[in-house]
Amino acid sequence: MTASIACCSPPAPYGEALFVVDTDVAVPARVDRLRIDVLARNGAVLATREVATPTRAEWPVSFSVVGGDDAEHAAFVRLRAYPEGHVVASRDLGGDAGAAAPEPAPLSIEAACREPPELRLELPLPVRRGATPITSVLPYTTRDGSTVCSQPTRAGSAVARFTAPDDGTYVFEIVRATPDGAHGDPGGDTTLSLRRECLFPTAQIACADDISPLNRLSKLTVFLPAGTYFVVTGGAEPAAADLVLLASRTSTAQVVPGSPPRGTTRTDREPAPGVTIDRLVEVALPPSARGTIDVVLHGECFGSAADLVGLTTCVDRADTRVTVVPASMSHGLRRSPAAPAPAPAWQADAVVPCTLPPRPAS
Repeated sequence: MTASIACCSPPAPYGEALFVVDTDVAVPARVDRLRIDVLARNGAVLATREVATPTRAEWPVSFSVVGGDDAEHAAFVRLRAYPEGHVVASRDLGGDAGAAAPEPAPLSIEAACREPPELRLELPLPVRRGATPITSVLPYTTRDGSTVCSQPTRAGSAVARFTAPDDGTYVFEIVRATPDGAHGDPGGDTTLSLRRECLFPTAQIACADDISPLNRLSKLTVFLPAGTYFVVTGGAEPAAADLVLLASRTSTAQVVPGSPPRGTTRTDREPAPGVTIDRLVEVALPPSARGTIDVVLHGECFGSAADLVGLTTCVDRADTRVTVVPASMSHGLRRSPAAPAPAPAWQADAVVPCTLPPRPAS
């Protein structure tokens, strides 16, 4: 018997981008934390992590984003440097996270369904409903056997299109309403239904009304196969309202090691935009490509939130956003033990001596 051994070359490495992130502002006087979010092209949050940087020695911060070996992978990395404790509830941000202002309230369900705005995972979407009904909802029996959405819709409706990237359990919420449905203000009542086809109430697959007798906003949790759906709002009172919709998942496909449990970071607390340097970076990861991306978070960008819808970001000029393009990646992973040179200090942090004589004592 003859035996032979086939020799195979080792598999090619995954595409990898090593991010080296520095800042030119004073640490910890200006910032002492870094929020890292990795977003898919459709807006889904793939990973999130908080890094404490209490001294200048923690900068620059480095981490890797790894792709796959079968096709080119692309992602967006959102970097936010901010001071400890300066956070706000995500739902309080409303449309400040880059979403456009709501369109005028639709006058018919046909108009609402013609070009509905896209509701993307984890991105608040402002919408506006009128006071006159343009569609209806159907009673819906929940898992515990109770019936919801049994009241007729007396308010107008807003519509948003949602695409589930894969099979999973999704959560849809009206997180804010004006009038304030969270505190039972007149005109703030809402319903939230999900349809396979936009125009027809009979295409409804789930519905939710008040969260509680006092909180008259709506929250709907439902398992969905991958595909496109339509979120349709309503209400029990003939009143116009501005609403903020939010879609999320009950679990994520990937979590960066060391990140907080889901529900305590992405969906509950966010860096306060006014004291945050916010930078959005696009990274393309062809199979086997490995390199380093250097990013400096400039003080000039304090308060300029990245636009996650229009894909623009502040780079180094105050109140100026530019279109996000794939970041240039140097060849090879720079994992040298030697510390890189720090970024030049932000001019606003420079000490300016007082040259005027003090006033006489009085």
